[in-house]
Amino acid sequence: MILGPCLLLANKVLGQPAPPPEVRELVFTEVFYNPPGSTNNGLEFIELRNPSAVLPRNVGGFYFSDGVDFTFPVGQIMAPREYVVIANDSVEFESAFGVTAWQWNNSDLSDTGELILLRNAIHQMVDSVVYAADSPWPVDANGLGASLVLCVDTLDNSI
Repeated sequence: MILGPCLLLANKVLGQPAPPPEVRELVFTEVFYNPPGSTNNGLEFIELRNPSAVLPRNVGGFYFSDGVDFTFPVGQIMAPREYVVIANDSVEFESAFGVTAWQWNNSDLSDTGELILLRNAIHQMVDSVVYAADSPWPVDANGLGASLVLCVDTLDNSI
């Protein structure tokens, strides 16, 4: 799934060399934390990608220890380069975007920023991102309809 314009543009670039082999199991690629309007919090979502070009990932038991309350079901496999979305309200998200999503179990993402942390089944950190609603973060992501997008999923999203 590609919602962010930066990812869409990056995927249209042809003739790029394959990214170097990575060690990360999953990477946060998009966060939509403050949809426009005061009643659209069901559209909030977090997108993850398996950055491997060849390795499927068994993400069963992976869970968020910060940000949202969600655990991937046992046996859940992500194919190479596959995206998954976890949304505040999966029905509202699917209706708006036409894409299937998992649903987290707690309240909204913070509109002022927070840490989102994903751990594997043996409690090791898989990926994390800390976002904020003010500079240097894009202001359009704070209620103006844009999302935060990691343009190249082989880069470190902590910087």
